[in-house]
Amino acid sequence: MQINLRNIRTPSFIRQDSSRKYRHALSRSEVSSSLAGLWGIVVKANSDDVTVDVKLRNGIEIRRVKVRSLEWSGYNSNRGFGERDLPPVGSKVFILLPDGEDVLDTAFVICSVVDTVWETGEKAKAELAVSSKEREALRITEQGWQIKRDKDTGDVVIETSDGTDKIIISLDRTNRKVKISVGTVYLEITNAQVNISGDSKSLVTYAALNTALGGLVTAINSTFATKQDGGGAAGTLSLDISASEAQKAKTS
Repeated sequence: MQINLRNIRTPSFIRQDSSRKYRHALSRSEVSSSLAGLWGIVVKANSDDVTVDVKLRNGIEIRRVKVRSLEWSGYNSNRGFGERDLPPVGSKVFILLPDGEDVLDTAFVICSVVDTVWETGEKAKAELAVSSKEREALRITEQGWQIKRDKDTGDVVIETSDGTDKIIISLDRTNRKVKISVGTVYLEITNAQVNISGDSKSLVTYAALNTALGGLVTAINSTFATKQDGGGAAGTLSLDISASEAQKAKTS
């Protein structure tokens, strides 16, 4: 039986100093170990332990690789917290090996990249690698949603990338407007009113219209009452339903 003894000194403070002396001290410490990484393609996602199986370019498959969490991960007295957002099968990922290339137990998927030369290259060129879009941030989900953000104005557009009746959600920060549309039908909300597939016609509200029509019935009955015996002055009839107009909603 072989026993390895290791002398671990009491942890000491390493100054964050760029001088040669402290750079040398940091390089000798365990926190300064060199990192290794691998590229691969996801072949399976495992939600039961928030991992993925990844196939490397040389054909070797690494199973149950942890996936990074963009939300702070941990636990408190009430619950565990973090994020589960597993990369879909077919996505290219980078696996970080924080303890060196010989230790896979602590490896985890840290990110992905838009690759224009590997398996997904042609699709990326067509949908993501587009010229003159430096000020537009674009995300395309595996379900086909496109999320576009204008870095100058802050405007956001969310839309489906396929199908004849597109679903579009537009957040116009410049003009203070939100628009949701499915095909040619849309709902638009501004700081002044709500438009339903247009703004050329006014809507009415039930309570106000009911009151106006009730007044019409009363006026008609009153007119009939003055003429029923042939006497009295001729009755006049008018109707004003302007109060029933919806002030904040328009349609086509």
